[in-house]
Amino acid sequence: MSILRYTASLDNTITNAFEENLTTRGTGSNMGLADTLEVFSIYAQANSASVELSRFLIQFPTSQISTDRTAGTLPASGSVTWKLKLYNAPHYNPVPRSFDLQVSAVSASWQEGTGLDMEGYTDLTDDGIGSNWINANNSFVSASATLTALSKQDGDVNTRRLLIADSDGNSVNFEIQTGTPTSTATVIGFQGAAGLAALFATRIAAAVNAANTATTLNVVASAANATVTLTQTAQGKLGNTAADVSGTAISDSNITVVKQFSGGDGKWTSIGGDYNSTIVKTQSFDTGLENLEIDVSDIVEKWLLGSSPWPNYGFGVRLTDTYEGYFSSSTGENTATEIHNTSGAEDSYYTKKFFGRGTEFFFKRPVLEAQFNDTKKDDRSNFILSSSVLPAADNLNKLYLYNYVRGRLVDVAGSSTAAISSSLYYSSGSVPTGSARGFKNSSNTTQTAQLATRESKGVYFIQVAATSSVVDTTYPYLVDVWSYLGTEFFTGSAFTPKAHSPYQAKSDKTYVMTMTNLRTEYRNDQTARLRVYAREKNWSPNIYTTANSTPENLTITSGSYRLLRIADELEVLPYGTGSVKYSELSYDVSGNYLDLDMSLLEAGYQYGFKFSVYDDFTQTYVEQPYLFKFRVIK
Repeated sequence: MSILRYTASLDNTITNAFEENLTTRGTGSNMGLADTLEVFSIYAQANSASVELSRFLIQFPTSQISTDRTAGTLPASGSVTWKLKLYNAPHYNPVPRSFDLQVSAVSASWQEGTGLDMEGYTDLTDDGIGSNWINANNSFVSASATLTALSKQDGDVNTRRLLIADSDGNSVNFEIQTGTPTSTATVIGFQGAAGLAALFATRIAAAVNAANTATTLNVVASAANATVTLTQTAQGKLGNTAADVSGTAISDSNITVVKQFSGGDGKWTSIGGDYNSTIVKTQSFDTGLENLEIDVSDIVEKWLLGSSPWPNYGFGVRLTDTYEGYFSSSTGENTATEIHNTSGAEDSYYTKKFFGRGTEFFFKRPVLEAQFNDTKKDDRSNFILSSSVLPAADNLNKLYLYNYVRGRLVDVAGSSTAAISSSLYYSSGSVPTGSARGFKNSSNTTQTAQLATRESKGVYFIQVAATSSVVDTTYPYLVDVWSYLGTEFFTGSAFTPKAHSPYQAKSDKTYVMTMTNLRTEYRNDQTARLRVYAREKNWSPNIYTTANSTPENLTITSGSYRLLRIADELEVLPYGTGSVKYSELSYDVSGNYLDLDMSLLEAGYQYGFKFSVYDDFTQTYVEQPYLFKFRVIK
């Protein structure tokens, strides 16, 4: 199976909506334990220009995702499509129509909290644990920067300046004066500090603190030896502005900026949440009742790289600026009650809800879904000899090696880069005979051995084209022999190459199908390999044929499956027949199969498989008239 689903680890709705009195805003409210998530914009409820907004935050465990990728359960970057899936939550309030939601990465750490009240906004964090419209978390720490004062002479520092800016945009360009012994709110006194870095540092700190006292700079400073630590007086993510050294063009600096302002936490830098605007995803909603399903692959893959370039703080979901309420002011400032948005709407969009991670409905939980195609198409039972009437790609056949050790797939020699090769030999059954036969690779080059491609942990394949010269009347079979470092370590099962034979394909893509090893029950911690048998529906054997043969297991080269919950026919897993064929049937020498991770299913229910087969004539998938049932238990 080519789907992995990761449920949310944190979620919370944040809002600046008015409480019932239409006077007090719920900016301090927390809804971290609510079972729904809410997005809205209310325009002109309290007065002709009031704006009330609701957004939500949601985070997924990238540590588990990284573990799965390391283990080989999840393919490498570029081979996975990541979908954020949120499910519509019905409610009794109005539902907006024709709007757009945007999804972007949150750029600051936040806490979920324990609030529940989504109506009166009475569950306040009160600067306690939990995010809200104003605060990201309760770790109220100010951003800081570090400078190092260098030991210099009077002539070196003359006309030098130190520029420091605070979180409110205030700045002071301190002048370093050689003839002044005392620092002020604008001057760093250097007299008597020649060659004394510690004293120079003390003078820098004194100047910064003087500017803070004079309210021209919201930064305080302390000095220890030659190190000056600057701390923004504003708490939170605010104030990560640069501390900069500038002045005349001299060859050496007198002050080294060790660390720019960083490390602030607690409050959002911008009320309503901090979001990375580099990548923004949008989805349109027509009726307002739709689910959200959006490709967030580029964001997730950045998270999986670690703190650089992006740490994982989850997603922020909100109405786009076009649909959040219009607000304008002469200053354009953001306050605790309003957001400056001159491109917003003078209409209300109230209210869109999704199920949160606390919902009781198993299949309505928010998920981050990894979709990929890990279908294995082993042509061992369907090896076609090259023909000039076939396209080059159709002349190629795949042969697989699965390196199982004690029931689990393991890389040969424990290395993902181990050089594995394979050759083809004559065989009368299973034993290789003679010398390696020549075949062609995908580049149409003749060779007797091919370096295998590692598809995933412990799984390798070669892709070959072979003419009739590889078969012999005495030895009608071929076997594949696999080698590592020149030593043969595995011989595959024998197979019979077939000549291409054009025929009139059946127009009715309906088959007799069964699942030969499907059990009635599975535990929800199992992964099962399930076999699918198929044959032509119109196979009509005579008495002799019935007595002397068994019907051939037809290999379906392009088929897909879906899963339904029997009780209510809820589609748990749809056909993956789009750009990512995540539910395509695999096949090997024994026919078609699929692997199903039962943890995707809620225990205590019966489920059913449906199958579709691709029809080349209509270029559509034809669903087969069978339903194969099983139950999942704990």
